[in-house]
Amino acid sequence: MIGQAGEYGQHLGVMQVTFDENGVVVDASGELLAADDREADADAAKRLEPYTAEIETLRDTLIGAKAISELPTPATAAAMNGACVPMKQRWAI
Repeated sequence: MIGQAGEYGQHLGVMQVTFDENGVVVDASGELLAADDREADADAAKRLEPYTAEIETLRDTLIGAKAISELPTPATAAAMNGACVPMKQRWAI
């Protein structure tokens, strides 16, 4: 399994998960890889160029909204007290 860890693609989580015949997780291990320690795949980057440009345009578009207070992500806020488990990942625990 491959998953994103951190924000903005900072890390890539590579997980090895073993299921029994009923689909129950019986073993799991993995490692966290820092994206900055890897070279981009030139072919993949070329294929993603049209999407990257579109995403960056959308990201940089001002919409006129103003945050009146800091809006931390649930993971960041909950991590402060150790209570965060994203909904998508609860099945694996």
